[in-house]
Amino acid sequence: MCGIAGYFRRDGAPAARDVAARMAAALAHRGPDGSGAWADGPVALGHVRLAIRDRSEAAAEPMVAPDGAGVLVYNGEVYNDGELRDALRRDGVVFRSHGDAEVVMHAVARWGVVEAARRFDGMFAFAWWDARARALWLVRDRFGTKPLHVWVRPEVVAFGSEARALRALPGVVLAVDRYELARRAVPWVGTARPPPFLGVDDVPAGGAWRVAADGVTRALHTDVVEAVDPRRIVEGAREPLADAQARLRRTVEEVVHAHVVSDVPVAAFTSGGVDSNLVAAIAREARPDLVAYTMDSGGPESELAAATLVARHLDLPLRPVHVDRAAFLRAWPESVEREELPPLHESHVAALLLARAARADGIAVALTGEGADEIFGGYDFFYRTHRQWAHATRPWSRLTHAGRTRRRELDRVPFRYQAVRNERETHARLEPILTADDDSRARRLMARFAPVGSLAERAVAANAVDAMRRYLTPILMRHDRTTMASSIEARVPFVSNRIADLGLHLPVRWRLRGRVGKWLYKRVAAERLPASIVWAPKKGFPVNLEHHRGASALLRDGWAPEAFGWSRATVDELVPRIEADPVRRFPMVSVELFGRIFERGERVADLSERLLALAR
Repeated sequence: MCGIAGYFRRDGAPAARDVAARMAAALAHRGPDGSGAWADGPVALGHVRLAIRDRSEAAAEPMVAPDGAGVLVYNGEVYNDGELRDALRRDGVVFRSHGDAEVVMHAVARWGVVEAARRFDGMFAFAWWDARARALWLVRDRFGTKPLHVWVRPEVVAFGSEARALRALPGVVLAVDRYELARRAVPWVGTARPPPFLGVDDVPAGGAWRVAADGVTRALHTDVVEAVDPRRIVEGAREPLADAQARLRRTVEEVVHAHVVSDVPVAAFTSGGVDSNLVAAIAREARPDLVAYTMDSGGPESELAAATLVARHLDLPLRPVHVDRAAFLRAWPESVEREELPPLHESHVAALLLARAARADGIAVALTGEGADEIFGGYDFFYRTHRQWAHATRPWSRLTHAGRTRRRELDRVPFRYQAVRNERETHARLEPILTADDDSRARRLMARFAPVGSLAERAVAANAVDAMRRYLTPILMRHDRTTMASSIEARVPFVSNRIADLGLHLPVRWRLRGRVGKWLYKRVAAERLPASIVWAPKKGFPVNLEHHRGASALLRDGWAPEAFGWSRATVDELVPRIEADPVRRFPMVSVELFGRIFERGERVADLSERLLALAR
């Protein structure tokens, strides 16, 4: 795991190696084990290294192809590198290292960028300078697990794992995008968005951008939607349950085993839920030295008791990280600064502290359970989607006023699953502006999944694919930033090509049984974990909401009222409402912190002290 940065002069002027080195140095927390820079003609590439597999200099980057075909800077892990290495050896490639970066370099040089990226199963973002075509490729994995930000101007295109790398390029000034911040202040608008800086964009999940003197070509190497075949979902319903369960068990085991390969210590970040604990249970079998870390924020939300139960069941050492109110408030501004965006949920702050504690113990790799809910149908909205569609499409439902109303809502917005129960007038004003793309995408997905059973089953299948973008991509961004801030490589086994392909093609009846989501997956988990953990209702990543009580006072005379044009009377009316609603309080104060840090230039330490003072 590493940090990458660089730029390409489209005007033909020479790029400077020392500039790329400064850009990479801004990412030093992502790669404390080494750094390098390279330049030739109009392109300069920088790299900082977190050495996980093959810690020798043979695996250092930027990595230059022996035949002069190109130069690579790469961030991530490709877990099928053994299979790819064998294929390349048969093609005559001789390897100097046992790291996966060299596999990525030779695969791209031999097979081309797009074909190689399609064959990689892992998390990655890389830049490849095609020396023969004089073009720079910027590529991101199909799920958006690793970030890649881009700044495009007529004369230059710059990129970096984090936006802070772009600021090291002379002439770059990153102004705050207030429209993006406004979106992030509304909790129900959950979707993958670019960083809230004007002019900064993301290579999207599955993206493969080609930058040359004649322009920027933006394309995808893999589209997750196109990769799902509705006919396979229909055909899969005929597979015997025992066979499907065995296939799922075998796939998860093989993928987790591939994720524990490391030349440095490995830990599991667990909670009281099923996903992280299933990963830990399988990883423990392949890696006896595995240790688990879990967050304890105190109060009724704490999952420490459940995590302790599982750890004892697995005979797995567990190290709780206690996050009290003071620790939470001190870390909150840092979380905003590290992520370069206002976090929407308290778990971002807790995850930052969890990673910091693990790194202090010498941990450099951590396994987590993100992705299972999206892929296997674990969120409650899958059940609500199925129930609403099933009810509205029954013939008798058209005879009732409630049935006709629900049917009109579903016709207007297929599989709408974030029902807004409060402040409907505000929602009605904002929704057409902020969610137009979501509504259009919903209709396209419903049409694509037409072969899948009933309308209710079709809506659930389409919803699963949509959740990969709306929910998983932002979660993975949090995942990357909160762990890399402490120089930890966080691995997400469920976000693999193999598991996603299997899970998204499961028949709906094996994802959802009544109100039970992830039904087949939970049957597999029950083979290793206590039933009380497997079949318990989903709790997410709960953090004590009392930790940020009183923080809304920061809004008075703050950045947000000035930025959004609130009058004094509006502030006096809004602040008590925000304070009374902790679900809205945290994201709104996070937006305030973002503005103070990135536009006003206030110090993180000073903001921490201010929050602590408000909490007294």
